[in-house]
Amino acid sequence: MKITKVFYSKTFPIQMAWEKIGVEIETTDDSPRNALYEAKKLVENFFYESNKAAEKALQAEKEVITPTDSIINDIKSCKTVKVLEAYKLIAKSNKTVQEAYDNHLKLLTNG
Repeated sequence: MKITKVFYSKTFPIQMAWEKIGVEIETTDDSPRNALYEAKKLVENFFYESNKAAEKALQAEKEVITPTDSIINDIKSCKTVKVLEAYKLIAKSNKTVQEAYDNHLKLLTNG
């Protein structure tokens, strides 16, 4: 028996669905096994390379900004002392926020 073609496919889970990828390879050597290994490598490499962007997007969604981080970002975006003073009472309730407030107040008064 002479094998001239091999086929390899694999079904991958992606979020709430499945993706099936396959490849057919013509083989001229005596070892169809080598062709199957090559086909497997092609299919798996294609899947992982084609889904890198989707994986990065999922990771970005998982990175949650806490309310404290949001307030600190708002404090750091203040351009005047008068605007910054709106956060004075909020800063007193959290040590980390107070520290960010004090540092930005120093920056604005010395800058």
